[in-house]
Amino acid sequence: MNYRIGYRTLKTALAVPIAVYIAMLLNLESYTTAGVIAILCVQPTKRRSLKFASDIFFCSLAGTILALVIFNLFGYTIIGLGLLFLLYIPIPVSFNIKNGIVIGAVVNLALFVSDDITWDVIKNSFGLVLIGGGTALSMNLLMPNITNTLTKRKTNIEEGFREVFQQIALALNGKEHHENHEKINSLDNEINKAKSLAFIDIENHFLRHEDRLYRYFNMRQNQLEGLKRIDSLARSVTAQSEESSKIGYFILGLTDSLHHFESTRENLETVTEMLAMIVTLPLPNSKEEFVNRATLLQLLKELNTYLLVKESMQEVADSVGKKKNGNKSVSTQH
Repeated sequence: MNYRIGYRTLKTALAVPIAVYIAMLLNLESYTTAGVIAILCVQPTKRRSLKFASDIFFCSLAGTILALVIFNLFGYTIIGLGLLFLLYIPIPVSFNIKNGIVIGAVVNLALFVSDDITWDVIKNSFGLVLIGGGTALSMNLLMPNITNTLTKRKTNIEEGFREVFQQIALALNGKEHHENHEKINSLDNEINKAKSLAFIDIENHFLRHEDRLYRYFNMRQNQLEGLKRIDSLARSVTAQSEESSKIGYFILGLTDSLHHFESTRENLETVTEMLAMIVTLPLPNSKEEFVNRATLLQLLKELNTYLLVKESMQEVADSVGKKKNGNKSVSTQH
């Protein structure tokens, strides 16, 4: 059995007793409900926790207002309770606020059991909601900083790309090389984990809506698909030639600029030149030479697409940077 205590479990274990204890100190009725609310509000990220807590508050408020109206009109009867839920449930659903429906229902039932909705009863219900939600939000401030983990994964991914490119270069130069299949699968797994972590990092910052590292990992995921095709094409070249050697040495040079964006445009121009070089060569003398040349052409096109993906990310980053600087300038002017 793989038994593991994660951050969310630890935060829940802290939030529940604290919420219940505070509710007990304030002499609130049904104080354990504060613990239930805390369990629900402890989410994987700060944004989700805040969303869950606000949903619960909205549903509780809507349910309380409806209960005041319906129970005063129809009394604290089963018919009144049924009518309350008939009208209550569609409200959060129509606003796409479904997280708090259950807790709102618990509040409704507490109001029904009270047999008399007084100000003290309302204060008790909302006290439980605020204590449970507030405690969970406080625990979520303990989210670990995963920047170092993301940076390490970024380094591992770049090293993986470098190793794959090195083996591709060896294959094109007719030298002994290793299979890249296992390394590519490992890279795919690493990128997926890195993207998930980067998204969690965004969700743990209330004012951040985009993240450069997330876009970086997304770029690498797109590039990996192209890298698979490049690797397959390189291994299907059956004979070394001057052209395959040039492409091989060029790819070997790419491993030195994997994490740099400044040389992307220059590399794209080099690929264009090599494509033109192959197209202008004399007609092949054999079927094998023809197939190899066609393979090299396709490989260069895939390499061009690979580099275009990288260039597009840089363009987006530049655009975001200009927009931020523009907003700062406007703020300064005002």
